Order: sequence, then structure tokens, then C-alpha cells
Amino acid sequence: NLADKITQRATGHINFRPARGGTGFGIKHYAAEVIYNVDGFCDKNKDALQPDLLDLLNSSSDQIVSELLAQTNVDPAAASGPGGGGRGNRG
Repeated sequence: NLADKITQRATGHINFRPARGGTGFGIKHYAAEVIYNVDGFCDKNKDALQPDLLDLLNSSSDQIVSELLAQTNVDPAAASGPGGGGRGNRG
């Protein structure tokens, strides 16, 4: 599981706090310790490509770009809505 992998790699680091209950871990940041839960961690941190960028990549005649795009299984409909997908506005 992800918590175990993170614990194996980060154990011994001065700012790492081991998994709690097998589903989380802590990182001591400058101001305070932050606890992270690994359930859905990778899905929550995916950034979707902007629709304009997908259109540009799909229109490329470059063989390498075409191969990379085919390998990622990117669905142009996944980057939906105004401004595309991703994490939303950060301002």
C-alpha cells in the first residue's frame, strides 16, 4: 500500500512521521506537522490537461508526441469545463 511505500522510503528523515493506522503519515512543515491520508491520494492529486493543450497535442504530426499521447490514454473529455480540469483556481 502507498503508506507502507512512503514509510519505507522516508523513515529516518527528520521531518517524516510514520504511518498512523496504515492509512496516513505526517510531515513536519515549517509552521506545524501536517497529517496526510493516503486513501485516494493519487487520484486527488492528478492534474488534468487543459483542453487547448490536448487539442494541440492531438493535432501534432510528431511521431513521438503521438506515441506518448497514445500511451497515456488521455481522454479529451476528461479536461472539461471552463479553464479545463486540474485543481481549480488557486487565487
